[in-house]
Amino acid sequence: MASTIRKGARVLVTGARSGLGRAFAAALAAEGLRVAGTTRRTGAPLPEGVEPLRLDCSADGVEAFVSENAAFLDEVEILVNNAGAGVFGPLAAVGPEALREQMESLALAPLRLAQRVFEPMRAQGRGAIVNVSSLAAEFPIPFMAPYNAAKAALSQGTRSLMLEARGSGVRVIDFQPGDFNTGFNTAMERTGEGTDGRSARVWGMVERHLQAGPPPEAAAAALLKALRRGRSGTVRCGGWVQVCGGPLARRLFGDAILRRLIARYYRLDA
Repeated sequence: MASTIRKGARVLVTGARSGLGRAFAAALAAEGLRVAGTTRRTGAPLPEGVEPLRLDCSADGVEAFVSENAAFLDEVEILVNNAGAGVFGPLAAVGPEALREQMESLALAPLRLAQRVFEPMRAQGRGAIVNVSSLAAEFPIPFMAPYNAAKAALSQGTRSLMLEARGSGVRVIDFQPGDFNTGFNTAMERTGEGTDGRSARVWGMVERHLQAGPPPEAAAAALLKALRRGRSGTVRCGGWVQVCGGPLARRLFGDAILRRLIARYYRLDA
């Protein structure tokens, strides 16, 4: 398969102000691509050489973005859907607005942008759509049910698009990162932790895992490798235990035993 990285190609990276998105945008710009990065705030600093675009990932915000940037979206050859943040807390304590926002920003927005750029890419016979889901799509984190659900929806939507894209020249990648040291936890909304003492313990573990994770540049290197490979598929990256140990445990033990292992790991029965 030919590399999907072409000098001078138009690229859109959503959520490019910080974390993985910033690393993705910087790495792609360094390859000689014309990168635009989205943020929710006008004037937010982006990596050198990255053109800023404002995107609100609500349903209305995405439709406004699509309408206002029609000519640009027709030219995009690589789309990296990365934007979004998490909500942490017992599902019963998550308000309907937060639940809706998680599904809109993490699942509906990226699928809508993928839908918009797919036909122009297919007409050109080339392009790549990268949807950044999460290992949490397959290995859920306790007290992050809306995030897990939205990422699972995005992952399955991406895999469906892989099938539709066969023979089109468009590559579709379900990019599943594990824990990276990005400050993701500092941007996460926390709710209702006082209603369940276990959640504080799980939160402490989540923070420790993120702080001990690889730097975001490691995820950017994995993305570049996947784009150079030039084929559709699922790409997992992060620490060995998450990337290799989890899938192996699922194959060996099945979902029921895997849930018990996750519960024991997070000490949910303590």
